[in-house]
Amino acid sequence: MLRRFFTASATTRLNLLVDAISGPWERLHDGDCAPIFHHLDQPGPRIETIALFDVKLVPVAAPGFLSEPISGALTPEDMRPYVQCVIRDSSRHPSQANYYLTDGARTCSVPDQLMKREVIVQALAWGHLPAHLIEADLDAGRLLSLEGDHLRGATLPHYAIRRRDVAHGPAAERLWSQLRELDWH
Repeated sequence: MLRRFFTASATTRLNLLVDAISGPWERLHDGDCAPIFHHLDQPGPRIETIALFDVKLVPVAAPGFLSEPISGALTPEDMRPYVQCVIRDSSRHPSQANYYLTDGARTCSVPDQLMKREVIVQALAWGHLPAHLIEADLDAGRLLSLEGDHLRGATLPHYAIRRRDVAHGPAAERLWSQLRELDWH
């Protein structure tokens, strides 16, 4: 979709910023960018959204990382002795967001999903990763799903998000219109 838009808008420059956790929201509210593409953890009347797609998160570990057998009965308490890989918040004022963090577990923090995947594949930690990013790893046995009765995955709807209370230029309006017209599901 972005390729189609920027091919047709040759004078518009693409400037992608990558942030995590509350970083995209901070940039949006500070007026540093629009739109953001993120899950909707801060709904409110100042923003408008377009539903794009769902991202399924799966708790995973590399083979041999756990000293006990993997089963659907694993609990967060069972995972406490193991290092959990988490993505660090890129905002200047980090939120208190706690995405699937096991209380009392040691953590390893990384800047993004690709680095998180690599840390987990190398058996340095376990954590939740997007299913589309690890499908080949699961099929090849490089990663094993820990999902079960107590360790759950999740599905996060993702959106294009922009502020309602600011003016958007003509290129931004065209992009927003194209996002709205696409059938994402």
